[in-house]
Amino acid sequence: INDGKLQVAKQQCDCYTRFSTFLTYNYVSSGINAEYGEELPAFTCYFGCLPPDFAGGVTSPDVATDGQAPFAMGAAVTFACLDGNDLEPAEAEATCEPGGIPSPVCSACSMSIAFSLVLSFLVLLA
Repeated sequence: INDGKLQVAKQQCDCYTRFSTFLTYNYVSSGINAEYGEELPAFTCYFGCLPPDFAGGVTSPDVATDGQAPFAMGAAVTFACLDGNDLEPAEAEATCEPGGIPSPVCSACSMSIAFSLVLSFLVLLA
C-alpha cells in the first residue's frame, strides 16, 4: 500500500516454512518501523516447524533462534512434564513433519498409573 506517506509491505512464508525465532521476536511480532529509504532486514523462510504448544511441560532440544526454523524438518522433539509425571512412551517424543509437531497434554501424563491406582483401590474394596 502506498498513499504517498506510508508504505506497507507484507512478508509471509510459504507452507511448511517459518521465519527464525530471532526474526519473529524482533521484527514480525512487533512490526517494523522503517524510515523512507531505510533497508529492511532479510526475511528468510526456513523449512521446518513452529514450537509445539505444550502447556505444563518442556521440550528438548531448545528452539533454534537464528538461521533456521524453530525446529528443522525431521527434528525429533522430546517432551517432559514439569509436574514430575511421565508421558506415555508414544507421547514422549514427536518429529517435526509437514503438519507440525503434535503436542502431548501433561494432564494426561501417566494415565496408566492413575488407572492402576483406581483398579488397586477397587480390588481392596472387594
